[in-house]
Amino acid sequence: TSRAISAQIIRHRSFCFQEFSQRYAPSDAAEPVELRTQDRSNRQGSGDAYSQDWAYDIVARSVDMAFKTYRTLLQEGVSRETARMVLPLCTQTTLYMTGNIRSWIHYLEQRLEEQSATRGEK
Repeated sequence: TSRAISAQIIRHRSFCFQEFSQRYAPSDAAEPVELRTQDRSNRQGSGDAYSQDWAYDIVARSVDMAFKTYRTLLQEGVSRETARMVLPLCTQTTLYMTGNIRSWIHYLEQRLEEQSATRGEK
């Protein structure tokens, strides 16, 4: 999953989480970015898919530049711990979560509702 989605998942406090540190893993993969319109009635929600190609081009260039910057910093001797600060939220990560059956049922009830805004919140 991406760092952005893992931040949403970690909000569920009844679980224990272990996220693999980007200090120890190569960070050169990103999740595809899905742009959506802003929901008109819910400021925390999103609407339909945003279909303007120019916006996707800007996002792709920005993500590419962030990864190039990260690799350059590492090549120049900057520590992984500090160089990773330039990585975008769409950077892939590995997240493990454990919880009891009651926590899992509650989590699934919340995240499978039709009002979940993005694929990561489902």
